[in-house]
Amino acid sequence: MVSAVVLAASPPARAQDVRWIAPPGCAGDHALRTGIETLLGRPLAPADRIAVHAEVRQEGADRWVVELRSIEDGTVERTLAADGCDALLDATALVLAWRIDPEVALEEPTPAPSPRVAYDPASRLGAPDAPLAMPGGTVVSLGVGAAFVLDVGTLPAIAPGVIGEVVVRIDRLDLRVRGGWLSTQGARLVNDSVGAPPGVGVDVEWAGGSLAACGRPLDGDADRPGFAICGGVQVGALIARGVGVSDPGRAEAAMGALSLGAVMPWAPIDALDLEVGLELSVAMGAPGFEVAPFGVVWEPSPVAGRLTIGGHVDVR
Repeated sequence: MVSAVVLAASPPARAQDVRWIAPPGCAGDHALRTGIETLLGRPLAPADRIAVHAEVRQEGADRWVVELRSIEDGTVERTLAADGCDALLDATALVLAWRIDPEVALEEPTPAPSPRVAYDPASRLGAPDAPLAMPGGTVVSLGVGAAFVLDVGTLPAIAPGVIGEVVVRIDRLDLRVRGGWLSTQGARLVNDSVGAPPGVGVDVEWAGGSLAACGRPLDGDADRPGFAICGGVQVGALIARGVGVSDPGRAEAAMGALSLGAVMPWAPIDALDLEVGLELSVAMGAPGFEVAPFGVVWEPSPVAGRLTIGGHVDVR
């Protein structure tokens, strides 16, 4: 008796098997495939082997999440998050196009740059830099910035200056560490009763820093500015030099203040924020300066205001 065994080979997986599984109202498979082909600059080819199921869910009014699962074993290869379904689809297309051709990560996307996207840094696909997604969905980013300052009240006259800062963004909270300088302004004795020669006085400058926390109830983008309210503390030093006397001296005095302000950021592109801010500070003690033997020349105002115009660049 002769027995025969027939072996049937299962068909190989298709070169492209990309499935976009999303709630109603969100784009479908065709939109994802079109996005990938747009980034590649050509139609998908048989050699472009990619097999992923993208499962989308909405976790809040402005938070959408997609899990990219391997078709072979169902494991989650990457998790992405964005503030809308369209933004999430664009980010997914970029990741999958990058998997086919890593050169697309170095080219300018078409038709527009990809939005900020949180991703899982431990996943296997790899992707361009983006803000980190912490456990629980918290998104953290880091930026550096600089601004021009116009101050009223800290020095004897309106004082221009500059500041530099580091910003840590945690969802809608900004933590800001600043360092700055206000240019030298002069105060002169004008009371003839003290018998001072003309021109006797002090030249004063300010150098210091601040720590502030800002809540952003409204985020800015390319279409509209945002809004944030900030509060914090300032610490610094007033540095004075005597003028108009034969033996001018130098003196420094520490100065602290509580601050409250508001800023309006605008993001013309994804990684850049331009910002205008107003800040009010109340001094915790206001030291004065005197020129012996003529007495006090100048004391700072207990309340000061600052206008800032600057910007930030995201570095992570």
